[in-house]
Amino acid sequence: MSECLQKHIGKYNLRAVIHQKGIVMKIVVHPRYRHLSDLTENIVKGRISAVHTFCDYRNVVQKIEENGETLVVKRYKRPTWCNMLAYTFFRKSKARRSYEFALKLQTMGIETPDPVAYAEIRKNGLFHTGYFISKYIDYLPLSIIDTYPEEKRREILDAFARFTVSLHIMGVMHGDYSTSNILFKKQPDGYHFALIDINRMRFKRMTKRDCIRNFRRLGLNLNTLLDVICRYTRLRHWSETWTFASLLIYRNTMNALGKGKSVLKKWWKNHPMKPHYRF
Repeated sequence: MSECLQKHIGKYNLRAVIHQKGIVMKIVVHPRYRHLSDLTENIVKGRISAVHTFCDYRNVVQKIEENGETLVVKRYKRPTWCNMLAYTFFRKSKARRSYEFALKLQTMGIETPDPVAYAEIRKNGLFHTGYFISKYIDYLPLSIIDTYPEEKRREILDAFARFTVSLHIMGVMHGDYSTSNILFKKQPDGYHFALIDINRMRFKRMTKRDCIRNFRRLGLNLNTLLDVICRYTRLRHWSETWTFASLLIYRNTMNALGKGKSVLKKWWKNHPMKPHYRF
């Protein structure tokens, strides 16, 4: 890194701070992947083309293949002014949280793609853009569960219920526990699951209500969701009726709040007092 002004090799990562024309770019690379330092810098600078785009809605998630390495790069949407200030002075960025939470999950024995690096770009002193880079794993999203034959589908759901119980007992609360953020693969010893999109993780002692609320974004059709809840409650020795009724209340509340939020965003987008900035 010829432009690197500062390097620090710590116990957990390699830090690089790059200054260029008012832009400050901090790249943190895991020691296991320090040989990819130049590659991660080129990725963040847009010098490497993606071979596949998984998502291009708010955040951009792409697959990159270079020099025998297969990586997944997530570029987070540029935050609002309020969040720019928050990520600059008060909170860790989503990219940094994803990196650190991935390390924490792995120490707990929970599968997630290996964290390679994260990058934070600041412009004019304020946080601007974040990147999280991880290894690619050839797992499938749980969202395809209904395409499987009934017998295999039941096997997967049974394994998924056990996986969720273990997460909750360990105090792992995924902020967006949806089928697109839960990956699975059949291994010789059974089905394995991995978590992605982990920047909104919480680690806490989970109450019964916390556990039930964690299912509200799952996105399964009602029959499949009922199947999962039945398996989960049997493992926890809870009342199936009370659990499912509570979950429906949480889901309906979330949907109502989501619709209200969409209306508010649409109103604010067209509001004449909305500040317009280029940064």
